[in-house]
Amino acid sequence: MEQQKKTGSDVKRRDNSRIWLVLILLLFLFTLMTSSLVGYILGSNAGPSSMGQLIDTILLTPESTDSRTMIHLSGIVAYTDGTPAAGRRLELHSDPITTVSDSKGGFLFPNVPQGEHTISILTEEGEVQVQRKINIQYDSRKEKDVSIQLTENGAYAIELSIDVRVLEVVIELDQESMRIDSENFTFSTRDGDVVTPTGSANVREGVIVTPGGNVHLPDGNIVFPGGKTDDTAYIILTDDTVIEKQPMESGDIKVDADGTVSLPDGTVIEPGGQIINPDGTAEIPGASGVVVGDGIVSPIGGGISKQPETESEAGSDTSAPSSEEVGRPGASDRFPEIPESPEESSSKNSAGQSETEEQENPTEPTFPADQVMPSKPSGSGNSSGSDLDSTKPEKPEEPTQPDGGVLDVSGQTTDGSYAQWTQNCTIDLFFSRTDTGGEQSKIAPGSSGYYLFRLQNTRRTPLNVTVTMSEGDGLHLPLSFTLTPMDNAGNKQTKRSVSGTLQSNGTDLSLNTEISAESSELYRLDWIWPPVGNDREDTRIGSGTEHTYILNMKIHAEES
Repeated sequence: MEQQKKTGSDVKRRDNSRIWLVLILLLFLFTLMTSSLVGYILGSNAGPSSMGQLIDTILLTPESTDSRTMIHLSGIVAYTDGTPAAGRRLELHSDPITTVSDSKGGFLFPNVPQGEHTISILTEEGEVQVQRKINIQYDSRKEKDVSIQLTENGAYAIELSIDVRVLEVVIELDQESMRIDSENFTFSTRDGDVVTPTGSANVREGVIVTPGGNVHLPDGNIVFPGGKTDDTAYIILTDDTVIEKQPMESGDIKVDADGTVSLPDGTVIEPGGQIINPDGTAEIPGASGVVVGDGIVSPIGGGISKQPETESEAGSDTSAPSSEEVGRPGASDRFPEIPESPEESSSKNSAGQSETEEQENPTEPTFPADQVMPSKPSGSGNSSGSDLDSTKPEKPEEPTQPDGGVLDVSGQTTDGSYAQWTQNCTIDLFFSRTDTGGEQSKIAPGSSGYYLFRLQNTRRTPLNVTVTMSEGDGLHLPLSFTLTPMDNAGNKQTKRSVSGTLQSNGTDLSLNTEISAESSELYRLDWIWPPVGNDREDTRIGSGTEHTYILNMKIHAEES
């Protein structure tokens, strides 16, 4: 009986041991299956939502969208008779910005965000004399465009394309009201275009002096020199930082603390916008603005750059700046009068002259004897048989000059607009997705998308273009890229497509294309992380650690 009990107890212990053994085996099998499943998920079959890594792009391109929704609002304040409203205190709200107009009525409100604001002009006692509401809004659908409209509630709606950097307006002031001239304004873009009421130019063509006397330099710095040397001079640097009363050098261009700009050929641009040529002759930008380069002052859009009046012509009244003031643009140049009637307006020609004025001044603006008027053969404008005609070549000089064109690159941003690339900035290469993950999801095996960018060749010759991509230290992704030009309708020109894949040995990936002379072309760079074929790399990347991915992208161009 005792033996039977002992045997029964042993059997029970053996049964319990078997149960625990089965449980241990099941737990081990579950652990093994779980590990295998994790390896499978992180390996060949991972989708966008299954990965644990964070993939960012740190690279070459334009500034963030936030910095591009700020504008430098500048301009001229003048009384209705054209006299500059000098020394007036101006305020911009909501976040208060205060400034005082200079001797020519010039003002600058730097880094103004989009939204609703109020411009106020104060009395000497600090009381509001007049004010206007303005609403500044960026429109990503526009390109190189500004519109100013007076709304029914008396506010001004100012709509800007996303690339506008500086807006220069004219404000007319009387005792009871102020108005912004909705037709007479100038603006500049982040890629160096300056648009005046008569046309546009780019800083690649030379130094640009606006109708308000502000100076745009080729490297992107902008000088607001004021009207006289004792006015406060401001400089907007390329990163939109504003400095005042500080000298600087912009390449081979020198800017004094008082805002005087000296060019390497001896040309000097004084505060107020007066341009002193190397031979001592003087010109002013007038209502069109001018491009200054190679000793030539060229009106923008076919306007007229005027020579300053002499003192005998201007008169001797110095009690207030007048429209005939010596050595600086007159009020009629800077603050065009509003026609009193449609008949008066229709009697003006496109340059702003009346028919009588046009008959009295039928010739083009004069240039020094050793200069050639831009875009015309030397001597072509003189039929008198003078020595000037006989000493100048008959062919235009411009074709014999070095090709000053460049290749500009602008990429699409998250708001759909295009912003010009600058060195060592960042782009979001992965925001446009073609997989199901969407813009905000992390990229993983199977992810795909594209990046749009535009090339503009302003040279007179075709260019061979190489797009090179190289990975930063640490992380390698087996991304494949296809570069395809797009036609005007937005369709891919697949016959010109080129493709390649980033290699784990660190070799750069280069994709080659060609762009015609003096042309602009849109390109689509498609990318994909192949869902299969890279199990070992995919598993390593999906180890659970969040990663930062660095991809360097460079565009190089050479003449064909």
